[in-house]
Amino acid sequence: MATRARTLFLSLLLGFGAQAWAGVPPGFAPGRMVLLERLIAGGEQDPGVHAEYATGLSSTGRCVQAEPHFDLGADLANGARANCLREQGQARQAAALREAEILASATPFLHHLGQAQDLRVAGDLLGAEQAGLKAASLQPQSKRMLAFWVELALDQGDLVQAQGILALSEALPGRAPSELLLAQARSLAHEGAWQEAEVLTRQAGGRGRQPTQAACLRVRILIEEGDAPLALMVLQQPRFDDREELCLLRAHAAVHRALGEPEIALEWEMLIWALAPQGTLDTEAIPRL
Repeated sequence: MATRARTLFLSLLLGFGAQAWAGVPPGFAPGRMVLLERLIAGGEQDPGVHAEYATGLSSTGRCVQAEPHFDLGADLANGARANCLREQGQARQAAALREAEILASATPFLHHLGQAQDLRVAGDLLGAEQAGLKAASLQPQSKRMLAFWVELALDQGDLVQAQGILALSEALPGRAPSELLLAQARSLAHEGAWQEAEVLTRQAGGRGRQPTQAACLRVRILIEEGDAPLALMVLQQPRFDDREELCLLRAHAAVHRALGEPEIALEWEMLIWALAPQGTLDTEAIPRL
């Protein structure tokens, strides 16, 4: 009864949050996307306008819709295009696309870090480490950088190293970004601290930059906690309806497996295979002790 009441209460909160956050990309003022849409509908050809619009679409998971605007935006939205490639199972192509961004930028830290994340998702952990070292040489104490090292350590099965990096991050000033909260949540989940980990995924999801990754990890944690119905409700929020990220497909498949619905789970797994036939690293996987 308590679990049912919790599920009903949280479903109301989820619905409210979805209405508040849907359609506003991280870093965009409310209404900015509407203005860009009007400019484009009026025949605007400025590559900067199309690149900004494509970036907004991609950061809310609408990569297919963003594709023609990537082309019209010339090279101005290559970073956003690379993010889409990574989230749609083409992480190696994403890493290659970032090379030009790295060469052209006077401040390439985020491009190196993005490439490191691409290679990690592609399953090339050695390449990810090498790209990460290039990023770290520019900003070694960046909390986003430290989050990457925590995730990489967990991928390599080194919980001790992950915990050490997290301890280092706590000594640094400033608020933890969503990436670091998710890395900490995954580390806690590795230890079986499910409730603490879930709290962190909710905090990370509320900070805007990584709502999908936060939801995907939260779903895995809720399944481990034995609350697959709530996990499904997380995925059914309206703000995830038209998002195309690979991690959402994996989360749906995992939920339906947990609910005892193998036929539905298989349908999602077929979509995963169609999107990424060569496979990619499951970055929401919770390593076991």
